[in-house]
Amino acid sequence: MNKHLRISVVMATYNRAETLKLTLDHLAHQTLPASDYEVIVVDDGSPDDTEEVVSAMRASLPFELTYLRHANQGPGYTQNRGIRQARAPLILLMADDILMAPGALEA
Repeated sequence: MNKHLRISVVMATYNRAETLKLTLDHLAHQTLPASDYEVIVVDDGSPDDTEEVVSAMRASLPFELTYLRHANQGPGYTQNRGIRQARAPLILLMADDILMAPGALEA
């Protein structure tokens, strides 16, 4: 566990590249300092350009972003893979289409 991270956001995704852009943008505008949270996107074998979207956004995001991809295994496997990667003491499982209010992670 990382002593500085307060929360790990684990997001399973499948074939939602365009929606994922908005979701990550909302996470980038949190009131919680970016050094206090990480986001782990776990791609369940999306046939769209999810990997390219994440790669293109990575440099502009203020938080640490981990991207994992595997062949389609379903949501349970995908979430559990993200949980195993998480480094904070608190884990938030988040859907890939949630537009987080700015104070949500801090709360």
